[in-house]
Amino acid sequence: MGIRGDRIVAVGKLTDARAENTIDAKGMAVAPGFINMLSWSTESLLVDGRSQSEIRQGVTTEIMGEGWSMGPVNDRMKARILQEQGDVKFEIKWNTLAEY
Repeated sequence: MGIRGDRIVAVGKLTDARAENTIDAKGMAVAPGFINMLSWSTESLLVDGRSQSEIRQGVTTEIMGEGWSMGPVNDRMKARILQEQGDVKFEIKWNTLAEY
């Protein structure tokens, strides 16, 4: 596989290709990134907006909102979210998903 910058630019037998860096990936698998179809990272992203717990596992896309969403929320919904908070505590300073 040939990579230039952050893009895959070639796939296949590249024995004649020249590169500044090479990695022997024999017996390894290469994946462009995984999609977490049932993410519960809505709260952890408030603590670590870089999402390191997911990225270090190869997750590059997260689908959220399963069961409930961080927006839109009204005052009653905010009160319930605050009441149900577990180890991760946070203020709710938003009303819409865009503000989240």
